[in-house]
Amino acid sequence: MLLNSFSRAMLKLAVSAGAILTLMASGSLAFADCTTPNCYGAIAAALWNDSSGAAYVATGVAYNYPSGPDASNAAIAQCQGYGGGSYCTTVGTFSNGGCGYVTTGTNSTGVRWGIGPTPQDATNQCQQGGFTCKEPVGGCTAGAQ
Repeated sequence: MLLNSFSRAMLKLAVSAGAILTLMASGSLAFADCTTPNCYGAIAAALWNDSSGAAYVATGVAYNYPSGPDASNAAIAQCQGYGGGSYCTTVGTFSNGGCGYVTTGTNSTGVRWGIGPTPQDATNQCQQGGFTCKEPVGGCTAGAQ
């Protein structure tokens, strides 16, 4: 399963229903050293609205961690660092040569994220429903699949 995540730069759009705020990562990823066959990655994501109705999305990606829980914790911490707070949760994992990418998008109705094993898969998932999506971020773990 794959996961998605993250954002640093902010994009604010005016929408008839209110403002939509997207938090996007600038490309920094959390990564560590691992030794195959123990190389794990994870993607975390969060969606939420504030009291004024503004919509937010934040993500985090971590790869090459020595355990699945370590990768998930790192991805969640990155998502939280981008503003996702307690809304951040692991939405995908990959290991031993597997890959994970995430992107975020906006349209006139809200924000969303998309994940996949390739940048194109993440973009395709994100664009469903007419969303305009950012360049995906992510990577592959060490080791053969």
